[in-house]
Formats: sequence, C-alpha cells, structure tokens
Amino acid sequence: MNKYVRILSAAVLMSLSCLPTVSVLAEEGKVNISPVEKIEELIETETSEVVEESEAISTEESIEFEENVEATADLTETVDPSVPHTLIAAIKDQQIHTTSDVTFFENTSVDTFNEYSRAYIRDEDIYYFIMLDSQTLPEMFMLSLEDNEVMRSFTSVDDLMGLAAEALNTDPETYVGTIIEDFYQVSQENMDLLTEKFVEETEINPAHETVLRETQALDTFMLDVIAEWLQHESVNGTGVEVDDGMVFGLDEVTEPVFAEIVAKHAADYPELEPLLAQFSTGYQGNVALNFELGELGLGIVGAGGGIQYFIRLEEFEIPMPTDEQLFSKEEFVELVGFDIIAEYRTMRSEIREAAE
Repeated sequence: MNKYVRILSAAVLMSLSCLPTVSVLAEEGKVNISPVEKIEELIETETSEVVEESEAISTEESIEFEENVEATADLTETVDPSVPHTLIAAIKDQQIHTTSDVTFFENTSVDTFNEYSRAYIRDEDIYYFIMLDSQTLPEMFMLSLEDNEVMRSFTSVDDLMGLAAEALNTDPETYVGTIIEDFYQVSQENMDLLTEKFVEETEINPAHETVLRETQALDTFMLDVIAEWLQHESVNGTGVEVDDGMVFGLDEVTEPVFAEIVAKHAADYPELEPLLAQFSTGYQGNVALNFELGELGLGIVGAGGGIQYFIRLEEFEIPMPTDEQLFSKEEFVELVGFDIIAEYRTMRSEIREAAE
C-alpha cells in the first residue's frame, strides 16, 4: 500500500545507521518498524475523504495486541552480548512468544522491483498474520493451533472494513463500483452489528496453512543458518558493536561461508526452495543483533532481488474471539448479502495475475 514505502539498497543494508534492525520501513520518516507496529498501524487505518459524502469508517476498535512488557524483558535474560549466538538460542527456546516480518524483493528491471511480505504476531498457539504485496491488496487472518495443527481460522470484520475503506481512499479509480465499494456501503449501514466481530471459517484455507508452514520453516531455517554462521571461525569476533547490539557484515570473506551454510541446510527445507533462490552467491548485506530487544535481523541484496527478515522476542496477548463476537461464514454471508471474504481473495488473485 502506498503509505508503506520500503527502501532497499546495498548501501542502506550495509550502513550502521539503519540498525538495530536491517528493516527500513519509511512512513513519514519512521524507520525500523516492528511487526506489531506494522500490523497495528495498518488495521488502524486513517480513512478520511472516502468516496462521495459517505461517512468515513474508523477501525480504531480493531484487534488490540497487548504486550506484557515485564514478561518480554524476561525473555532476554539468558542472552549474553559477549556470545552473540546466545540471542538466537533464546529466540529458538521461546518461539511461542515472537513477532516476525520478512519481505522479499524481486527485480523486474534496473530500477523497479516487486515486493511481498508477511508478518505475524505469535501468542503461543495463536498466530495473527498480515500479508502485503506490492501488486495487490493486503490480507489478514488469525489461526489457532493445537499440537501444531490448525484447528480454527478467523477473519476480523474490522480488518475487512478497514481494508475496504483504505482501498477506496487510495485507489478509487480501481475500486469504486466493485465488490469492495459494495461491502463498504453495507458496513456503514450495519456498523453496530459488525464492529469488533470475527468470521470463523467453515474450512481451513489451504493457502493460509501453506503460509503458516512456510513461515515456521523459514524461521527455523534462518535461526539455524545464522547461528552456525555466527560461530564460524571466519565470522566469530568480526561484529561491530552498536547501541544495544552488534552487526556482522556479509563481505568477500563471510558471504561465501554464509552461502555454503545455506546450501547445506536448504536440502532439509524443500518447501522453501522458491524463497531460497534469493540466497545465491554474490550478494551484500548484514546480520544485526539487538540484545536489549531480543531481535535478530538479516538484510541481503543481490542481482535478482533481496530479502529483509527479522524476528523478535515479544510476549503479546492475542485475545480469542468470544462466542458473542463470532459469525459463522453462513451468518456473515447472510448479513452482508454476498461472500466478501471469498470475493476479496479472488480479487487479490486477479490483480496479481494481471500485474504479472
């Protein structure tokens, strides 16, 4: 979306000024935005000047993520800044309390690229995901797991209302007269019935389960690869100290080692093969550790594109929807008059296909 502008270049990634994370997400001068901030700012959409004279909707009462600050601080107790890989060990041991964000960049010409990202907040067996794609509309969803199996899936109606309003605000030429505007109008007429409600999916969306599995695999892969790389003799001791952390550069000595470790571990993750194409040789970047925040960041850029990734120890509470807050899929379709969730997903796919 237009107000989420990412800036990626080798110079930025190699610059210490962007630390403690290598993610640079600029919105009116703001940098190093966390997954939680990214999600909360998107679902608290500013929606002035919506089409015609319709009253703008507000999603300020959307999902609220409450951080247990004291508990978050406790998560980094085992981290020893003099032994950098202890940060990764702490993250691996406490992954049930993490937030993460990964963005992939694919060069389409000398000066343009496509990007897509996924971010999540995890509260033990509950994940809240946001999917962003420079070619199409965002999507958010929540998954509840049991023994690592997806048992329930929810869509926030507040999220849907915010996305519809944002689409009409930012690109009215595309969305006025579509199902997006239809839903916006219905939501205005039924605000009291829809606010702070969720739709529970009748069946788990296979695409959402794929996102979950790829995300879990990518987290494990990244943590294993970077932990091994940090302990390699050519890397250990080369970090540059910065405020609250340390940065390790991927240079002519350390980059081939990184590529070798990636290749060794990649065989165990066939589901990540399309994503791991980014990890060819000849790229530049860095790995950043923030010991105070409990955050690991990676940024690399090569001839074909780049990747920005970070994972942070944070203990958030994601409240499960109550019975009073829930619509079944059938109830929601009956109230709205059409299946906006299915239509929205179809529109996302069509926009992406048209852009390719």
